[in-house]
Amino acid sequence: MKKIAFILLVTVGFYSCTPDEPEIMGIVDDFSNVDVEILFENDKENGINVIFMGDAYLKADLNRGNGIYRRQAVENINTLFSTHPFLEYRDHFNAYIVYVESEEDVIRFDAPSNTAFGSTSGTCVLGISCLVITHQFQVDFYMRAVKQRNQTSRDLILMSVNNANGGSAGIGSGIAVFGNGNANVMVHEVGHAFSRLA
Repeated sequence: MKKIAFILLVTVGFYSCTPDEPEIMGIVDDFSNVDVEILFENDKENGINVIFMGDAYLKADLNRGNGIYRRQAVENINTLFSTHPFLEYRDHFNAYIVYVESEEDVIRFDAPSNTAFGSTSGTCVLGISCLVITHQFQVDFYMRAVKQRNQTSRDLILMSVNNANGGSAGIGSGIAVFGNGNANVMVHEVGHAFSRLA
C-alpha cells in the first residue's frame, strides 16, 4: 500500500511540474469565460503580472486546441519577453491568460460594442486609428480571477481586440490596447502602459 501511495505521489508531482504544459486554473479541455491559464510564475508574491485579456472573441475562439485567442495570447507574451528590456528582466515577471468571451465580434466606430469590454474604434491624434475600451470596470472583474484583487500598478494588461486595428494606452490605466493580436502595436502600447507611465 505504501509503494502504491509513493508511486502515485511521484507520478502526480512529476505531471504537475512538467514545464511544457502550463498550469490551468479551471476547465482543461476547452476554455470558458473567466478561466485563467498560468504561463509562468517567476515571483508569485512580488513579481510584476502580465495578463493577457481579449475583447470581441466568441466562444469558438476560446477553443484550446486551435483557438485564435490562446494562439494570439502566447504569441504576444512571447514577443514581449523577447523584447528589451523585458527579455533581461523576465525573472521578475509572471504571465497569465484570462479567457474572456464576448457576445459578438463586431467593433463599432465611435460607439461601444456589444463585447465584454465595450471596445470602440475611432480616430485619434493625427488621424491615427485607435481603439479604446469603454467598460474598464470589467478589467477588475477579470483581474480578480487571477489575483483575487483589483488591478494595481504592478499589473500590465495586454488587451487584444479581435477584428480591429490600431491601439491605445489609457493614461494611468496600465492597459495596452491593440487590435487583432498585433504584436508590434502591442509592444508600442506597452511602452505607454507599463507601470502606468503614460
